[in-house]
Amino acid sequence: MRSKSNPGTERGGGGGRGCPRRTAWCASILLVVTTLVALNTVGVILRSAPERETTDSTNRRMMTRLTAHAIIKETSSPVLCEAEKRAISPGTEVRVATVRVDNKGDKAFRIATYGKHDIVSRSILKKGNWEPWTADHIKTALAEKEGSVFIDIGANIGYFVLYMATLGYNVIAVEASQENANLIRYSLCLNPELKSRIKLHNIALAEKRMRCAMASPEGNRGNMHMECKEENGRALDFSGSKHWSGRRQREEVVMTAPLDEVVGKDERVDVLKIDTEGFEYHALAGGQKHVLSKVRYMQSEFSPFMLRKQHSDPVEYLELLRKNGLQVHYQGAPVRDFGKFAGSKARHSLVDITASRGASIQL
Repeated sequence: MRSKSNPGTERGGGGGRGCPRRTAWCASILLVVTTLVALNTVGVILRSAPERETTDSTNRRMMTRLTAHAIIKETSSPVLCEAEKRAISPGTEVRVATVRVDNKGDKAFRIATYGKHDIVSRSILKKGNWEPWTADHIKTALAEKEGSVFIDIGANIGYFVLYMATLGYNVIAVEASQENANLIRYSLCLNPELKSRIKLHNIALAEKRMRCAMASPEGNRGNMHMECKEENGRALDFSGSKHWSGRRQREEVVMTAPLDEVVGKDERVDVLKIDTEGFEYHALAGGQKHVLSKVRYMQSEFSPFMLRKQHSDPVEYLELLRKNGLQVHYQGAPVRDFGKFAGSKARHSLVDITASRGASIQL
């Protein structure tokens, strides 16, 4: 049955002219109908605004929800984790990705990443991994002894932390940035089965307690650099500093503590990874009482340029490792002349070195 466009023609004649005797009544009916249509349209818009579904390139369902603090984008059914989401800074776009840690795909974890302007996050979102060679070295070293414990200094958003915990290892994560640590906490909520294996320390490491200002460069949100003063000094800012010239995405103020105070004397540590943007010497110098003596294998970022910018000497950093019983290797070969090795690196070069109490890890 078709709806009637002119109700008055059924009741009193008038043909095609409508209802001249009941103009006011017809006008009222038209107003009511128009109002109902308008309200229905507004209702559809309001119902669709909080939650919209989109389809990605692999036709997986992605749910986008706006929270009071951050823009969260998750694949598959979202886990609540409301407290962890509220801790993330307002306006931060967060994307959740799934990473598989074996070829069979039997073991996997979910990780919260920055939605944009971050190198590590971009690699995870596009490739499903970050520095796979580093992961291979670490898991090979961990597998050499049963019950091995992994410590990640400069954990960033927690990729290697979650990776090794998914493989069944206990992990100590040290991350200075509050925002990066918030993402790690969100990831732990997304992977509740990993919580008991991961101990997170949201603190910066140095030989002594200091107040530090941290900043991330534009285009690499999770990559924090530090400038420090004594504990009782005023917090540093980056204005006028030639080290931090250029635009920055965000800044934080943090306090430092020695590694030996962060990791307990009775805690086990087997494999160590460190990536602290030139702050490696200061971070490890505070661990000479008991932590470094436990480490049997480590992997470190090494940049003479960045070490000098953080008021440390690259040769002294290598000597620190040797002093604590670790043999330095580069590309699988032992490094014997530290001065020659450090001098051979170009001004802005950045490489990975390893150190162990025996032979270098062979993949």
